[in-house]
Amino acid sequence: MIAELCLVASIYHASLDGRMMAGGQLYRHQKLSCAHKTFPFGTLITVAKGNRRIVLPVTDRGPFIEGRSLDVSGAAAKWLRMDGVHKLKVLRVVKPERIIGARGVNPCAATQK
Repeated sequence: MIAELCLVASIYHASLDGRMMAGGQLYRHQKLSCAHKTFPFGTLITVAKGNRRIVLPVTDRGPFIEGRSLDVSGAAAKWLRMDGVHKLKVLRVVKPERIIGARGVNPCAATQK
């Protein structure tokens, strides 16, 4: 259980589609993903806006605009019915080492051997 936490979130611009993210994957505007400044890549964050909730993998670093803590993909924004900057309630954070089957491997890495 985590203490109640709200993050100020913004939406990745659609023009970033196809660009490489810090986690080694290509950003896809229509896929679920998010960026956070410090959570390890592969962390799963459950966030909510009103009665809508979604689980997002951390795949990038950012946002780099003062006062914002999370960037979400276009698909996530659509599901959450975001149309700009919003406060999202964090319901759960699961770091990669806690994900069953991960065994120290980043589940969000672009390629795995």
